[in-house]
Amino acid sequence: MNSRFLLETQIMPAKAFILKPTTFADFAALYRFLRAEPMRRLLSSGQVETIADILDASLPGDVALEQRTPKGVTYVHLDGDFFGSVTQAGKFVAPAGPARLGAPMTRRQIPTKF
Repeated sequence: MNSRFLLETQIMPAKAFILKPTTFADFAALYRFLRAEPMRRLLSSGQVETIADILDASLPGDVALEQRTPKGVTYVHLDGDFFGSVTQAGKFVAPAGPARLGAPMTRRQIPTKF
């Protein structure tokens, strides 16, 4: 089969919000929401843990989540700005460039040995 034909016919699904901008006051409120039944169908357990962990230092704030497919890569927005993405395995990928300069470090990023 012609590989050019395959590339032209494959269409990637559009991103859709699975969580429209919602204000969360603290880590516990965000974590409870992410562990609830409707979100468990859309997020893997690794994604839930990572999203809650990376946003812990930035709360309170407005959080929004986007996905192309259930349990696929999740795009995280904080206070209207793109914060980064979380893979299926729960790995956080920060955007490149100046958008992340000065962002607070999470507990996992803080060095423990000097």
